Amino acid sequence: MPATNAFPQGKVGEMLKALEDRLGMKVLSLYMNGDSQWYLDVAIPLYDALEEMGRPEKLALFLRGVGGQAEVPWRIVALLRDSASNLTILVPEFALSGATHVALSADRLVMGPLSTLGPVDPQSTHPTLPHGPKGEPARVSVQDLHEFIAFATQTVGIRRARATLRKLVPSLMSEVNPLAIGAIRRASLLSRDITRRVLLTRKPTPSGAAMDRIADLLAERFWSHSFPITRAEARDEIGLPVEDASPELWNEMMTVLRLLRAQGEESYTEKIATTEIRASCFGLIDTVDSRWVYLGRATADGKALGALWMPNSSKAQPPQ
Repeated sequence: MPATNAFPQGKVGEMLKALEDRLGMKVLSLYMNGDSQWYLDVAIPLYDALEEMGRPEKLALFLRGVGGQAEVPWRIVALLRDSASNLTILVPEFALSGATHVALSADRLVMGPLSTLGPVDPQSTHPTLPHGPKGEPARVSVQDLHEFIAFATQTVGIRRARATLRKLVPSLMSEVNPLAIGAIRRASLLSRDITRRVLLTRKPTPSGAAMDRIADLLAERFWSHSFPITRAEARDEIGLPVEDASPELWNEMMTVLRLLRAQGEESYTEKIATTEIRASCFGLIDTVDSRWVYLGRATADGKALGALWMPNSSKAQPPQ
């Protein structure tokens, strides 16, 4: 795996050590910058980090992200739980969508005044869906389809609902390919399956009824995929094992968050042949002693050239 030294860890390792001392367990940080999304390749640096940490049985994950590829949360949780029988998750700012799925695996979920989770109703794209003004396929959830039917039938009343549906369904099919509807339905079922899988790793394991209730609430209760679920709602309404961070712990969490945010805003420019390339930080994985950087590259005119997880090494060639 190629290495970089463009984003040095600075004081992050020192602050993670302070968190370890306070919590009495190893701390691993997974920080996705801005609205950067994760993909399955995040598993390799996470595996390397856990191996370097000695595969701790007691682990705290410092988590910030908006999710990404739908299957990734289960990949992350399975990796963490392969060794960690005691898992604490610290949410300093937000863990949304797929990152909420990861948070659901926590035996102990530590949140503060700024912390939020989010719904896990998947937002799907499909080549046959209607396209936006820039040619991008629309993002649709199974809830959008449910609400379309509900609105139409409730507006005309139950007696006329069947006749209305006979007219509406062909109209819907003319706009949305049946294959896209099937894909949207599958994405919804996948999300519910992942909710249940991650909850099954918790100790104590929730009852089947509790897991079904959590899955229903996170898929259907909130009317926006971006709705911010506060710590009080996560604990009292959804029933998650939320603990309020103590003032001392919260201050340390915020210090780590501010350090990571500042480092994530850094970028540099390099020249490959005659082409100017801008490199930016899309994400960071940190332990007390090591760092992995999700490095994204783009041309000067904004054309994306892809992203790659790379270990941060003092032996790597510095950017010019």
